[in-house]
Amino acid sequence: MTVAHASHHGPWYRVDSAGTVFTATARKQATTVFRLSATLTRPLQADLLQQALEQILVRFPYFAVELRSGIFWSYFQPNAQPPRVLADSHYPCLNFPTRGKGHYPFRVLAYHCRIAVEFTHAATDGSGALAFLKSLLAQYLHLREGLDLSDCGDLMHPGQTPDPEEALDGFRQHYRRRVPSSGVLPRAFQVPYALDTERVYHLTTGLIQVPELLAVTKAAGVSLTEWLAATCLDTLQDLFAQWPKAQRKRYQRPICLDVPVNLRQAFPSKTMLNFFTTVSPALDPRLGHYSFDEILKKVHHTLRVNLNDKELSKAIARNVSARRHPLLRIIPFAIKDHVLPRIYQHWGIKKATCSLSNLGRVELPASLEPYVERFDFIPAYPNIRKVGCACISYRNQLCLTFGRTIAEPALEQGFFRRLTQQGIKVRIETN
Repeated sequence: MTVAHASHHGPWYRVDSAGTVFTATARKQATTVFRLSATLTRPLQADLLQQALEQILVRFPYFAVELRSGIFWSYFQPNAQPPRVLADSHYPCLNFPTRGKGHYPFRVLAYHCRIAVEFTHAATDGSGALAFLKSLLAQYLHLREGLDLSDCGDLMHPGQTPDPEEALDGFRQHYRRRVPSSGVLPRAFQVPYALDTERVYHLTTGLIQVPELLAVTKAAGVSLTEWLAATCLDTLQDLFAQWPKAQRKRYQRPICLDVPVNLRQAFPSKTMLNFFTTVSPALDPRLGHYSFDEILKKVHHTLRVNLNDKELSKAIARNVSARRHPLLRIIPFAIKDHVLPRIYQHWGIKKATCSLSNLGRVELPASLEPYVERFDFIPAYPNIRKVGCACISYRNQLCLTFGRTIAEPALEQGFFRRLTQQGIKVRIETN
């Protein structure tokens, strides 16, 4: 998967090769914008949230920027305009201006008890966005409740000096010149339902008790992410099998799931920018029907085999080598802006049927926990793939959200039905 990055050179921050793809591919219906939110136990005070945003942004200078177009590449430069907290809209992850004077690569939205941050992937990944949200949340509670932030673990606060390594390109930092790039996947099966004519981003969130889910995954001998990924693939396989024979023959490509992996877990890096890749377990319908046990073993071994520094080094090489290509380096950005979206669509986004991103468990200092009810993670608008999934847990609750641009809720219905069949209680919310 493509990744963005910045390294500090005087007053501006360079966007790396994958980040350049994200900036070039962002369109009205392919926004690359994802959302993280925290729901508090009390309604927000808008004026204090505005103060908290202005104060905490000083701690994140690589986010306090505006995207500009250079001769050959995009770049970030400091943004002189004050950031503004906005009222939340009914539909998340909608396109918003991110290029040009005064536009930030993120926005902060407020509604009742909820603080949401939406980032374009050109600026950061889920880990960087979560660190920003947690710090913003802490600063807001400091202003409202008078909480002491001097001993809050890894939370960032305005009094700190930013570590220069936070703005480094983790890919360039860990790139090894002679490591080959990872191979190109075949084009994957795409859900053949038509896009919603209203272009609405439908969301379905399942609220699940983590202990119930862990009891099932531990009995199966796999991780939580592996079990969820296998369940998603199994659901997609059943959807494929339900279509008429002519349709199955027409769309008989691998059913592939993109599972993002945080590279910071394998390579030491303090970067707050994009530093992730994806592992893609897949099923081939031409080989026949897979049992759930077969899918579970395939996912388990695919993830385990690919989650080592040698295999991940190949993914790093893939991201860095794109920018180092001699032809791409000399093509003016105005041309790249038209070419890169087509390349990304063909070589990237069409290589998977769906994505499942698990940000893991949110840890907060004990002093903050009583004020925070839950966290949510919403995937970027899935225009080509039409459906995506993201989850995050806090305390003992997992919030798992499907986002789709089609009218049919077939994937999420089948997915959550499988959970209830395992005795896992699911409370459903939709927008």
